[in-house]
Amino acid sequence: MTTHIAGFILRATDRKVTAEFYAALGLDILEHQHSGPFHYELAQHSHDFVVEVYAKSKGFPTDAIMLSVTSLEKSLGIALALGSVQLTDIHEGESGRFLYVTDPDMRPVMLLQRA
Repeated sequence: MTTHIAGFILRATDRKVTAEFYAALGLDILEHQHSGPFHYELAQHSHDFVVEVYAKSKGFPTDAIMLSVTSLEKSLGIALALGSVQLTDIHEGESGRFLYVTDPDMRPVMLLQRA
């Protein structure tokens, strides 16, 4: 048996607002329905998709989404203009520069500008 990750489901207070937030950061949103309720699909999947498991902490008590962006500063500006909260300063890591903001449901979103 072969198992692979098929995706994630984000539960949103207002699915349209949440979808539009991710669209503003550069993802395509597709109206979608299949044997269940109407929803949005976030498109433009990445070949370097990763899933990581971390322990919960005071600063990060919930799941987070990682978005690879071309400009950290531009993406941060867009997120803040949409009412996002900046959770961390910019950090330098092995993979590049990153910081955390919130989406409309206060879910942490890592914005990552790859090295």
